[in-house]
Amino acid sequence: MLKRLATTTMCLALIACASAERSPQQTGLEDMMERAQLAYHEGRMGDAERYLHEITQSHPTAAPAWLRLGNVFYRTGRYDAAVHAYEQALRHDPRNGLAWHNLALTRMQQASDVVESGLEASPVQSAEREALLLLRDTLAAKLVSRP
Repeated sequence: MLKRLATTTMCLALIACASAERSPQQTGLEDMMERAQLAYHEGRMGDAERYLHEITQSHPTAAPAWLRLGNVFYRTGRYDAAVHAYEQALRHDPRNGLAWHNLALTRMQQASDVVESGLEASPVQSAEREALLLLRDTLAAKLVSRP
């Protein structure tokens, strides 16, 4: 009987420890991230963005939410917003290699857009246009993946 009581007490203590590991706030954050990730993977960028904004408002240091928000912005062509989100992710997790990678890709995409604008504005037969064409080809060869 004493052995059974001790076993029950130990089990209850383990259950209490396990439930104490995840606070209600943590559980809420995990649920919101799951909803955001599902929307993102299903291509519902508007829903994903809304969920991720909620997370970054209530948990401003949640680097994974900032990273995913940057990906949403990148995929929807809002590169300045993507840069800001990736920078926020890095502010809270400076060792996040994926955030560094995605920030670099975004900056390269911005550079590519500048090159295209330059090509539209430059004279057809000019050295500057030739340099821009070479730069466009170089950037295009490097921009092989996206967040």
